[in-house]
Amino acid sequence: MRSSVTGKKRPPYEYAVLAVMGILFYFCASGQWISLEDDSPIYLDYNGYEGVMPVYPAFLRLMKLVIGAEHYLDGVVVVQSCLAVVCTMVFVLALKKRFSLKLWEVILLYAACMLPFSIELPKAGITHMIMTEGLSYALFYLYFLFLINYVMDRKGRWGLCMYGMAIVLLLVRSQMFMLLLSSFAAFLYVLLRRMPDRKTAVKAALGLVCAAAAVGTLFFAGLRTGKLQIAQLSSVVVIRGFYEAEPEDRDLFQTAEMQEAFDMAYAAADEQHYLYIHARKDLYMWKDLVCDRLPMVVLDALTQYITVYPEATLRRGDAMREMGYTLLFHHFGRYLYHTFRLMVSGFIAAVFWQIEPIYLLCHIITALIYLYAIAGSVLCLKKERGCPAAVFMLTVTGFILIMVTSVNLLFVGLQRYVVYAMGIFYCGAYLVLRELARLYGPGRSGKRA
Repeated sequence: MRSSVTGKKRPPYEYAVLAVMGILFYFCASGQWISLEDDSPIYLDYNGYEGVMPVYPAFLRLMKLVIGAEHYLDGVVVVQSCLAVVCTMVFVLALKKRFSLKLWEVILLYAACMLPFSIELPKAGITHMIMTEGLSYALFYLYFLFLINYVMDRKGRWGLCMYGMAIVLLLVRSQMFMLLLSSFAAFLYVLLRRMPDRKTAVKAALGLVCAAAAVGTLFFAGLRTGKLQIAQLSSVVVIRGFYEAEPEDRDLFQTAEMQEAFDMAYAAADEQHYLYIHARKDLYMWKDLVCDRLPMVVLDALTQYITVYPEATLRRGDAMREMGYTLLFHHFGRYLYHTFRLMVSGFIAAVFWQIEPIYLLCHIITALIYLYAIAGSVLCLKKERGCPAAVFMLTVTGFILIMVTSVNLLFVGLQRYVVYAMGIFYCGAYLVLRELARLYGPGRSGKRA
């Protein structure tokens, strides 16, 4: 049975409570008012850097134009914090309407939605950082609201909003390509549910999957030949490819210049312990699998080579890409293994915390959390077909699966890349618990309160 939607006017104090909570958290909890990170100068002085999407630098320039150079970063923090307050409020109030939540439940879910913004506390809140996450974390709540509306209501307008917001977020961060994948998965689900002839629906879905696979094959072929260039791809290929390098890999390159340049780059990466041979072997191996400084190390080595040998004909960018592609595909099996190891930590970071003294326990707790999400949803669906809470929970879990897998395959699984759905996951966990109590608890009537 679908949740009832009341027509009562929402009381003003409800807005006030959520607004005060949001102001206290997003504005006051941060240890720093303005937090400049390693990547902040790239956005502040944007000059077409690879991997930097246009929206955030444009946002910073607009704030500088409107407020002035002296205080515009203060304005950036205020706008980012206000955006987080509004987007998270809109999301939980939409859940209140769909699931007929009480005020205390709305407050509980609102607190859960703050979790992704807390991962850098007490140093700094996400909305106080001059980083693309200052916009993307907040806007993601609107994307997921459109996604869940599309999955549950199966109406085209929500699908258009979902894809539109995915494109907006992709223009903010290149890693948000994962939203196109989750949107495609939602489209396939809705297609299967809407078409009365299941056989036709399955054939259409298979056709779309085959088309996506063909595009993926062309994409892979472009990577293999080194002829495909997209934002941040070259840096990522170097990060993931050069990490697997070994001294004898110099023989993979045809020219003496490339071999000598490789030797110099390898020595620099080895000195910094940015190679797989230096990775620890315990559960915390993932920490040593993320060497996002590798492109700069390789680029600096190539610059040094050209300085020492000014007659060299190789170009830094082309040489760096060739090294990255060659090493990645030569050691593709080991790359997949290390990607799998990163995914384990990615699934933990998506819903829980990675605490070093009890990291094995973190694995167990995370496994139990996912087990609860899936088993609880199945139990709800067993009693009530199409149970909204179960659909919500499974949608969140499916999104996390797509996010962690895709981000680790094509990028690197830093915590801030995979934590987007943490708060939404716990919203779903509460909604499932609520439904389990209604469907299986003592005195159950099967009716929604």
